[in-house]
Amino acid sequence: MTTRLSAVKEPLNSISNPKQADLNLLISQVLDAQLEVNGQQAAVNSLTHKLDNLHASLTIADTNRTTGNNNYNLAHQLVQLAKDLQTNSTTILKEVHNVAVANDKVALEVKALVDKLIYSVQLLNKLSALVIRNKALNPLISDDLITMIGTAGADANNAIALMLIALKSTFAAQATSTESDAATAHVANQANQLLGAIWGKQPRGLAALLYKVHEDNCAKYEFINKAFKLVTDQLNNAQFSLNKAQIKLQSLQSALVALNQQGTVTQ
Repeated sequence: MTTRLSAVKEPLNSISNPKQADLNLLISQVLDAQLEVNGQQAAVNSLTHKLDNLHASLTIADTNRTTGNNNYNLAHQLVQLAKDLQTNSTTILKEVHNVAVANDKVALEVKALVDKLIYSVQLLNKLSALVIRNKALNPLISDDLITMIGTAGADANNAIALMLIALKSTFAAQATSTESDAATAHVANQANQLLGAIWGKQPRGLAALLYKVHEDNCAKYEFINKAFKLVTDQLNNAQFSLNKAQIKLQSLQSALVALNQQGTVTQ
């Protein structure tokens, strides 16, 4: 807003001395009021620019705060998944171990049974040979007895063959259990390492680092938000002062114009 000093261009001698003193005082007041308006306008412009920058910074800080919170929550989800994997791996490891122990027990029992069958076959073979020799000496020995002993020996040999197949299957199951045991143990170990990396007992754990980042983002947001509110209040006060100064300037300019018009009439 410019000062209306064009009304002061009339010769000073055309106005009486008291009027001239009033005019000079009013001109001085107008100039002072204009300086006040200029200063207040500069303050408003500066605070407006500062508030715009703070608003942009606040938006970025809010985005970082939200992202940091999401990352921290994701880390917690990963921790829970790692814990579940660790628990499941431990449970499976115990079950596989129990299966391996059971397989070992079955293998020992089957081997013991095979040993007994082999011993039985050996006895039957000896008995068969003895009966055959005695048959040659004593024709009264029943042929059915010889046949029965031979059949028992054959059945025992067949049983041994079947038990050997069962023992082979047991050994295969043992090998599978051993491989499963090793694989499950590896998974459990990996789960422990993953849990340690994410959660950890050290301040260097991923979750701890993400939580620190989240705390820093929240603190930065609060700091900028306080500054934003402070500058907003300052801008409101400055705008109020500017409006007040503009009203005062307009009033003084109107008075100056009126005084100049009076001097022109009396000339």
